[in-house]
Amino acid sequence: MRTYALISKGKLIEKEGSFVNRYRLASLSKQFTAAGIIKWDIDVDISKFFDGIPSGITIRDCILHTSGLPDYEDFWTSTEQIVDKGVVEILKVHAAERFFLPGQGFRYNNGGYCVLREIMEQQGGFESYMQEHIFSPLGISGARFYRVGVQIENRVLGRAKEGEKIVERDQSPTSATQGDGGLYMNMEEYLRWLFSVQPSPIQTPAEGGLSYSLGWFVTPEGHLLHTGSSCGFSHAVRMDLKEMDGFVYFSALADDHQGAFELEKKFDHWIPYTALALSLTR
Repeated sequence: MRTYALISKGKLIEKEGSFVNRYRLASLSKQFTAAGIIKWDIDVDISKFFDGIPSGITIRDCILHTSGLPDYEDFWTSTEQIVDKGVVEILKVHAAERFFLPGQGFRYNNGGYCVLREIMEQQGGFESYMQEHIFSPLGISGARFYRVGVQIENRVLGRAKEGEKIVERDQSPTSATQGDGGLYMNMEEYLRWLFSVQPSPIQTPAEGGLSYSLGWFVTPEGHLLHTGSSCGFSHAVRMDLKEMDGFVYFSALADDHQGAFELEKKFDHWIPYTALALSLTR
């Protein structure tokens, strides 16, 4: 199952699939987590919120992937699902195994966004805060963060190729975290969000000419770009905010970004960056 939207000058010019079915956004969720916490002081040290986390890492570092924190997925070997709080506990134990000192490099890190979620949870509740400050102002009422037992209207289940067959592959041990990838949203809701996004001066160099901002890669031309890859899902979005040209691509099939690459080619004056952004998130 796929849904896409092709946009020119702020108008929808081509579409496919249902705009009401809700997909797990995977790493596209990071845009929303960043938009929520950017309203706070992002230069606060995260050790203020968690005993056992070494000092020197700020909220800004977690947003921009400059924390140097290790990849929590390397230490989670259980078949049970981990949630954001569990990620923080792993990082407490393994924080010394960091890749670099905070602010001294760029390395994409899902765990940093789980940390952001837990900070917001401590300060009054992550989901309620996001609903009040991010979703409700845009008229979005049906978006939901995944939790076991939560009902999600028009929820799409993820799938994967297994030989010649396509099988259900909706959940994995790391697919229940919220801050880095657990938001469910449909295309109609996502476009409301996308048309509200503004560029931010808060950026850091990434790789290959790309920078990283608030849950977005930024191309040299200033386009916002990100991909999402999760158990059973493959997504991509790229938007030129000056010309209001771009595309959004949702797929409920693992390793199925080719459709996004083809949409990117429709803008023949664009330098392709979606594949590079995808590689930097893996």
